[in-house]
Formats: sequence, C-alpha cells, structure tokens
Amino acid sequence: MEFMDIHICGACRTQFNVVEHFIAHKQLCPMLNQMKRQAKIDNQAHGQESETQTSVQRQGRAEEAEPASTSKHCDFTTTYAKDIERHIRTHTGEKPFICNYCNKTFNRSDKLKIHIRLHTGEKPFRCSYCEYAAVDSSSLKKHVRTHTDERPFKCQICSYASKNSSQLVVHLRTHTGDSPFQCGICQAKFKINSDLKRHGRIHTGEKPYKCDLCDYKCSIKANLKTHLKINHSEENKMTCTQCSFSSSSKKVMREHGKVHDTSTTYECDLCKYISNSKSALATHRRVHSEERPYPCDFCTYKSKQIGNIKTHIK
Repeated sequence: MEFMDIHICGACRTQFNVVEHFIAHKQLCPMLNQMKRQAKIDNQAHGQESETQTSVQRQGRAEEAEPASTSKHCDFTTTYAKDIERHIRTHTGEKPFICNYCNKTFNRSDKLKIHIRLHTGEKPFRCSYCEYAAVDSSSLKKHVRTHTDERPFKCQICSYASKNSSQLVVHLRTHTGDSPFQCGICQAKFKINSDLKRHGRIHTGEKPYKCDLCDYKCSIKANLKTHLKINHSEENKMTCTQCSFSSSSKKVMREHGKVHDTSTTYECDLCKYISNSKSALATHRRVHSEERPYPCDFCTYKSKQIGNIKTHIK
C-alpha cells in the first residue's frame, strides 16, 4: 500500500503532497524569505566580535565560519559551512549517519543520537511533575503540557488551541478540507496517517486487536473495547428475565427483549416478512429498495444495514 507524505511550510503552514511543489514554494514564500533575511541579519550581527574577545575565541570562530555559504538548490544562506552541508541533505535525501543497532539511516547526527536511545533505553530528560522520562527534550516538553494544560498552538481561524503542533496541523484540515493521505488501492483520502493505516486493514484483512477472553479479532482498537464492554464486562451486567441472555448494554437488552414480546407484530407490505420489532421491519424494507444509509467512514462502501458496516470495517 502506498502512503503519501505531507510537506508543510514552516513559515505559512501551507501543505503539499508533492515534494517538488514544496521545494518550489520554499523559494517563493514571502514569509519564509522574510524569516531567512532576518536570520541572516541576526547571524551577521551575532558574528561581529567585540574587541574584548580573546585571540583564541577569534581563531575558533574563524575556523568554524565561512563567508556567506549558499545552497545551489535554493536561496538558503548561512555563515557556517556545517549548516550548509546539513541543509543540502534536505534536497539530496542523503542520510550518512547509520545506526549500529538496526542500520536505520539519518541525515543529522543529533537525530541518530536520539534514535540510539531507543535501543539503549537511555531517557535523560525527566519530568518534574511525575516519573515520566523521555529520550529527547521536545518529547518532554509535550508531556509537561499534560500537567500544565498549556496550549501554545492556536488556530488563526477559530478558537481551537492544542498542546502540540501536529494536533494543530490536523485541526487546520477541518477548515481547508485537505486530506493528504491517500489509499493506493481505492483512492480514499484521509486527514491523518493513522486513519489511512486503519483503512488499509480493510484491504489486507489484518486484525491486530485480539480479545484475550474469546476468539474475537478486529482491525480497530475501539471495536475491541466495545466488544469487551458488551460481552465480557461484569460491571452493570444485566440478565434477561425470560432466558439466560445477558449484556452490560441497555440498548442490547432492549432489542433482545423484543424477541419475547409477541403482543405487537409488524408486517411487510411487499412480502410475507413479520417482526415484533418496528426497527427490524424498517431495516427489512431496505431489501426492497436501493437505500443504503450506512456509509463506511474509510471508503466509498455503503450498506443497507449497520451490521454489514461493522463486519466490513473489521
């Protein structure tokens, strides 16, 4: 299955599905160019050494810096050779830093260092509110917001605010209608990659979520939780007064009760179908029509019965 990447401009937050379009945008974006110009001014101002600096400091700075290094791929400019070398990798895709544990490659040494901690278990960044520890500072910052409820990422269109930038990016798609993640099999589109992965299980038949108490399997975690609550939860479990049927769901118990209720019957006017449930008759009548009121949230499939949708999603 093919998963499409999304590329987001760090200045104006415009999103692109095609990397070439993203690169072209970076050369033209006025907000991004203004940020680069300001960064260049700041770097030049910072680079002006005071007369009080020692000769050793001057020598160290001179060895690291090169005058106005530029990228031939775009208008990126920097004072330091190591910065231009690292930036060029964003265009070439080169990843020279290799993990000795799993051979995964990275375009920056600091990213490799963080990745290696996943193998070693090292978590040097610790939360001051609880026992949580993280492999990098950004993960710790995100975690701390669960304690402080700080929401620094604000939507410019509505009052929505989030604890991290990725949540804001997903939220913005509710305004733009953008669905950048596309299924390579049926062309269904999604706003977040996790929805695409979940949808992909419809095509592959994968059911990674298994019930520990029976043979039930499903492709969506929420379906497993519902299954456990209805079929295996002893909390608030109810038993039918006329048979041994039991469930912790009031809705399920009400529907089951109609099996024993023979006082009222509903007949189909198009065939000989009879039911003691009005809703069951309404569902049956769709057999005689083309009505399919239950659409799949992940593809174009529609069904006459909600039970078929549940089976389809599993």
